[in-house]
Amino acid sequence: QNPEALQVSIVGARGLRDADWVPFAGSSEPYCVVEIVGKPHSKHETHVHKHGKDPVWNFTTEFAHFTMGDSLRFTIFDKDFIKKDDVLGQVTLSGDRVANGFSGPLELEKAGRQAYIDVAVCPPQTSHPQTKVCIKGASGLRDADWMPGARRSDPYVVCDVVGKPDMQIVTPMQSHKTQPIWDFTTGLDMDPNDTLVFTVLDADVAKHADCLGQVTLTAAQIRAGVDGKLPLDKAGKGIKAYLEVSIEPNSEDMSLESRARGGHPLASGEDSRQVRFYQTGKEYLFVRPEKQSLVHKGLIDALEFETYLEYILRGIGSLTSLCSSGKGSKGVPGLPARGSSREVLLRSHGP
Repeated sequence: QNPEALQVSIVGARGLRDADWVPFAGSSEPYCVVEIVGKPHSKHETHVHKHGKDPVWNFTTEFAHFTMGDSLRFTIFDKDFIKKDDVLGQVTLSGDRVANGFSGPLELEKAGRQAYIDVAVCPPQTSHPQTKVCIKGASGLRDADWMPGARRSDPYVVCDVVGKPDMQIVTPMQSHKTQPIWDFTTGLDMDPNDTLVFTVLDADVAKHADCLGQVTLTAAQIRAGVDGKLPLDKAGKGIKAYLEVSIEPNSEDMSLESRARGGHPLASGEDSRQVRFYQTGKEYLFVRPEKQSLVHKGLIDALEFETYLEYILRGIGSLTSLCSSGKGSKGVPGLPARGSSREVLLRSHGP
């Protein structure tokens, strides 16, 4: 078990309705999906329980990208092969209850009858620093509803970490608003060079969501911290719209970046949990495991070149020593054996 992860167990459910509409098809085939509210890619689901109004799953999982304050949503579906899966019940466990730990039954909403789900939630034993993101609200949004009689837009915000789709944040939708307030706060496991893109969208049932505006925050802006209204691009011709956000950078990651050796963009400082590489002419680089493949070949090539250089220098030193042995000259000092010579050379002659 990961001590920095949220542990969730879904024991079972009781009193579920029979949602199968085909005559003589038997009872529902329920399964449960648990997700972090606002983080659509942080979700897990149980196996499908065959023919059961009182299914038992005994399913346990963990969430690595959990932030204290995040809520959990449990949704039970009936598995169907012909049509969309029916919702048999849903319940949200608030951030406070998740943070304090919980074990027991929760009454389901949207169940059509009195039904319960039994769960257990264990908060992380240790916390890890994250970048805090708060999406407060927006102002000046255009009315994107195209249907006659429709009342204003239904805006929500999607926040993407560029190149990391699994870390996407999605706020709840605000119905019929051009000045929406979300006050949605969570944390992200960001690297110092990550970029954030905020997109305000208008939810539509009949068509694809319209873009109401977009703004990008660079790594430098995130490191400096943000608190205020940001002008939105793509807001519409002649429209001045704004998104209000607050970003509190991860102080530990910023410290790692400042301590990164050699100024390499993939180095992330001295961290015992990261793998250490060595680069010619520079000091140690501590590279996160997911980035090792980007630099591994280049570092190996550099080490091979350095090894050949050592052989050449050692040969020249040996020849010089032989030629000058009769004249009492000390010649060129011998180089240490391969392995230790790299560190000696780089410490003595590095930039």
